[in-house]
Amino acid sequence: MYLDKKQLTAFLKVGSKVVVGSKLSILSHYLLEFDQEGLNITGTNLKCTVTKKLLYTNTVADVARPFSTSIVVAREVLTEIVKLCGKSIFVTKDEGYVFFDGFEVISSDHKVEEFPELGFIPKDGIITGHLNHVPDLLQVSTFQSNDDTRYFMCGVCFEMEENKVKCIATDGRRLGTDLEAGTVDYDNKLLSVIIPYTGLLKFTKDKEIDFQYSAVTKQFMFEAVEFNLLITPVDGQFPNWRRIVPDIGQCQYTVDIPGESMRELLQKIRIDHLVRGVKVNKHLVTISFGEDNIQAGPLDDRIEFQYNFPKVQHKVVNYEFLKDIFTDDNMYTWSETDNPEQAVLITKRNMMFVFMGMRL
Repeated sequence: MYLDKKQLTAFLKVGSKVVVGSKLSILSHYLLEFDQEGLNITGTNLKCTVTKKLLYTNTVADVARPFSTSIVVAREVLTEIVKLCGKSIFVTKDEGYVFFDGFEVISSDHKVEEFPELGFIPKDGIITGHLNHVPDLLQVSTFQSNDDTRYFMCGVCFEMEENKVKCIATDGRRLGTDLEAGTVDYDNKLLSVIIPYTGLLKFTKDKEIDFQYSAVTKQFMFEAVEFNLLITPVDGQFPNWRRIVPDIGQCQYTVDIPGESMRELLQKIRIDHLVRGVKVNKHLVTISFGEDNIQAGPLDDRIEFQYNFPKVQHKVVNYEFLKDIFTDDNMYTWSETDNPEQAVLITKRNMMFVFMGMRL
């Protein structure tokens, strides 16, 4: 039997971010379950589980017969063995040992029974949905908090209502949302679920992805081509994000900004020339909306935009915030009110970003 090395390597890439080890030694291992059809491989840190069934690509009956067995293998051991194998990994079992291309897949001292029972999502009573654009979710996920004391912001909030999905993330200083993230087979009152580990979807080539959620077992699963992610949602109340979003109808200042032009401008800025914010420990950049141009950062870093600001505006913004917002060549709209205490609103397509700036 043969396994596709490319498929297994793709799985191990995301697995390396989940199977990172802890005080529990077993969590630095993979569970490998072989059957007549292929290999089911699983790794977990208890909060997030990555798993995939890899089917055999070819069977040569008179050379190797399918077999059924389960073993626990250390992450480093499996990764190194796979590197040594060819494009098609020949899988055999001899005298109770499993071999990949003749290399023994050395089993750990841990027994299969020691591997955590993960309790996968049941087939009945689940909510299924579909995300339209994985890159948008990944961009939103960069706005979540990394502060464990604010655990209820350490993930992306999935709001499901009237068969639609919104994705929202915030760290308390900025907000990213995808207001048309996808569809879901749920049409009841608002259901909010905070999902960590969404950033791991950067390891899939899928632009769209299906998901499942069980309110009974409190589990959420993404189904990518390369792997499945089974995630335990964060148990907490997500902040009321709507109250900080400026009313677009009350914004006196609005300017359309080509994403490509802003990204070129930001690339010119030398980060070592920027002032560092003491409270937020972020680099600060000055955005100036002038009579016929927009400037950012050090002197002479200038680029022209169309504008309709009635007067010159200057605002101090976190450089990293702008880098996380202006990620592509779409047209963005920058809007704000005359009240310096109000947040800045930036929109593109179905996405919305909010942050607080400081007027000069």
